[in-house]
Amino acid sequence: MKLTLSIFLIVGIGWICLLPATSQAQIGGETNQIEAGLAGRPDVLFYGAAETSNWFNLWHAVFNDPDLSITNGGRDGNGLNVFLKQGQDGVAGSGTSATYFLLSAQPGVPAYHEAMYFRYYIRLDPNFPYVQGGKIPGLMAHALYGGGIHPDGTNGWGARYMWDKCGELYLYAYLPLTNGWGTSLHCDYRGTRAKLLPGKWHCLEQYIQLNSIGATNGICQTWLDGNFCQNETNLLFRTVDSLNNKEFGSQFQCFYGGQGGDWVPPYDTWIRFDNVVLATNYIGPRTGSNVLLTPVILTPAGTYSNQVLVSVSATAGDTIRYTSNGEEPGYLSQVYTGPVRLAKSATFKARAFNGDAPYSPTATATYTITPSPVATVLTNSPTDDSYVWLRQLDPTLSTNNYGLETTLGVKMSGPGFERRGLVKFSVANVTNAVVSAKLRMYVESISAGPGRITLLETSTNWSNTGVSWANRPEECDLVGFPVTASAPGWIEWDVSNYLSAQRQKGETALAFYLVMLTPEGTAYLRTKEYSNASFRPQLVINTTTAPFFSPAVHLDYIVSASHDMLTLDWGVMGWTLQAQTNSPESGLGAGWVDIPGTALVSATNLALDPNIPGVFYRLKQ
Repeated sequence: MKLTLSIFLIVGIGWICLLPATSQAQIGGETNQIEAGLAGRPDVLFYGAAETSNWFNLWHAVFNDPDLSITNGGRDGNGLNVFLKQGQDGVAGSGTSATYFLLSAQPGVPAYHEAMYFRYYIRLDPNFPYVQGGKIPGLMAHALYGGGIHPDGTNGWGARYMWDKCGELYLYAYLPLTNGWGTSLHCDYRGTRAKLLPGKWHCLEQYIQLNSIGATNGICQTWLDGNFCQNETNLLFRTVDSLNNKEFGSQFQCFYGGQGGDWVPPYDTWIRFDNVVLATNYIGPRTGSNVLLTPVILTPAGTYSNQVLVSVSATAGDTIRYTSNGEEPGYLSQVYTGPVRLAKSATFKARAFNGDAPYSPTATATYTITPSPVATVLTNSPTDDSYVWLRQLDPTLSTNNYGLETTLGVKMSGPGFERRGLVKFSVANVTNAVVSAKLRMYVESISAGPGRITLLETSTNWSNTGVSWANRPEECDLVGFPVTASAPGWIEWDVSNYLSAQRQKGETALAFYLVMLTPEGTAYLRTKEYSNASFRPQLVINTTTAPFFSPAVHLDYIVSASHDMLTLDWGVMGWTLQAQTNSPESGLGAGWVDIPGTALVSATNLALDPNIPGVFYRLKQ
């Protein structure tokens, strides 16, 4: 058996793309502070960076909230800091509850539009507590709406955002068809779950296209850090063609809530904003001055039997994100942390990311997997399944257990009104290489269908008869892309790669969350308690006669350089250091050479030769 760990140290440059502009009138806001990538773009209507104490007058904002102040810790120079006080929530608590600005207040700027882009940078306190969620800015027209007060189709609308208890982002809109509280639409498009991470500057961009009169075809699209993560195309913003509905601006609210003790922050915290833009074309993340080099896919493309481990290397300090479904990697794609196991044919793509620098070009390799004939078909039944229920109007539901019911319900109706399904399987009987694995569940009925249901991984430390909303396990990463559910009938998610990776780690059980993405719809799926066994959940697994790869070995290594000497320290003996000299443009070749004596040590010093354009190193056992 041979295992390799590659170390690849290179520095390079990439590219910056600017979008075409359209003809518009002058810009409003803090025009003297506008970022370089937007200078001279006539499609930009407003820019705000809070660089001076006069920012409020320059923005022509309404209601200067005392919890909103200038900070020198902005994305670029100063920014806006929203103070969120311990134990306070809702519009009567801390944060900004009534701050907004309209283009109609900007001198010389066109005020009325059919569509608009809105971009800003947002950073949560590094110790930010999500609690149950809260509001952050979004586009609006004419007047503020919220707190159960709705527009009637003639007098404007609101389309701000919220974060939830996991930091996941969703649109929270007050529209003419909104009932009760706001219309909640998760930013989850083709399997991408948008999250706001504490301590990180995120770039959030929104696009609103008003509906045609007499039709429900309004559009809201969302990008997080340049990654397209929402595409809602059936919204109603207006019922008449009034100026009120076209008077675009920003509902610049930021506070915790909902209302109630489970929404309030347990300690003082903050959220910051910077580089606010309204424009008639897509804006995108702020362009950086640094550029990134394309990652190198170390595993040759080609045909493999059973499985292949794909290794990638990039410039030190970059984050590699990848996909294996042929799509371009984005800011929300899977982070590369070690060799990726492919159990079926795939096109693998990788990009490098680093802060606000433009991401690298894409590295691509196609792998054809020709597995051994299927030796075994396993149909595993769940060991546990249930659902958990949160409903603010009846708090007792959050502590109830529903594990003995014959169906599990999944529903998404905004914060405080949701059901999430749970299902768990033993996979200890999977001992050979996985060709395919599908989680199959039967949909008995669905309201407001068809609906989209997505699959998340979760821990296995819950039981069929003990789990409730109050003690539910945490949601983790996406496992299965959303599938469209209609009733009655089967739905299924491909979990082949996930099962292979988990078994490779030695895990003997898998657990999943089922999350409804379609607002207001409830789906009921049959459980292991259902009377007819042929309609119960199934994990259908095809395996070959070939065993799994041996578990991957992870080494912690240290790389340092001083003057003309490079030090490599990999911490354990028994590994041979190999090298090859190629320019970064040429990439890796087949000519690996052993460095004598390295199998007997755990570190070595190597002389740096300025005449050699590039050196690749790897460890072989």
